[in-house]
Amino acid sequence: MSTRREQAHSSFLLAKGERYRNSEQTLVEYLKKALEDEIVSGRLLSGMHLDEQRLADWFGVSRTPVREALRALVAINLVEKRPRRGFIVKRITVSELADLFEAMALMEAACGRLCTQRMNQQELSRFHVLYEQMSLTVTNNDADEYAELNSRFHAMLYQCSHNQALAESVSNLRQRTAPFRRAQFRMTQRIHASHREHHAILNSIITRQADDAYVQLYAHILSARDSACEYLDAMSHDLSTTQHADDQPLLSV
Repeated sequence: MSTRREQAHSSFLLAKGERYRNSEQTLVEYLKKALEDEIVSGRLLSGMHLDEQRLADWFGVSRTPVREALRALVAINLVEKRPRRGFIVKRITVSELADLFEAMALMEAACGRLCTQRMNQQELSRFHVLYEQMSLTVTNNDADEYAELNSRFHAMLYQCSHNQALAESVSNLRQRTAPFRRAQFRMTQRIHASHREHHAILNSIITRQADDAYVQLYAHILSARDSACEYLDAMSHDLSTTQHADDQPLLSV
């Protein structure tokens, strides 16, 4: 018999499922993000076995999209696949997460520098439109929507650098940090600081100040690093000190 907590969480997942059906993301993308959130929030603990059939039953889907979502999580190092044990939640430390953000900061800063030199007027207009959309989500305090638009903002930045090798490298790092960036938007007032930083970045690009764009983007990613690491550290501390009977992780086997 399911606990009250499991029933409440099931309703939460159904609500997320409704949002998925009204969005453009695929079922695998939805499952991947939902599992990312479960891992980053601590509801799925490091070392936990992720049973494909139980997850499929939980989400009300077949095993195939669950397996594909788990493989996608392996690719970003949130999950590992072990012989004879299947998929296991992987532990990430604050130090490891900080290293990812530091590498990403250097690459994004380089993208920003190139953008000031290579972006055309049409691309700049698209940046303006996206920035205004982000302003509205900040006003509405919609962290999930802001996170989606934030991803588009940075993806556009990579594209407008007109350097495919650099764009692919930084995109890979961004995928690996995505769950933690999304979580810190929900749990803190980070969206307001992030949006102010985007304003400074966009102003540097508009005025074609390459060195300033580099500095602004580097500082922006390090600010995100500090917020994400603070979140992960707090979650790790909470999980190590508070494990009550009704707070046992979901989907454990």
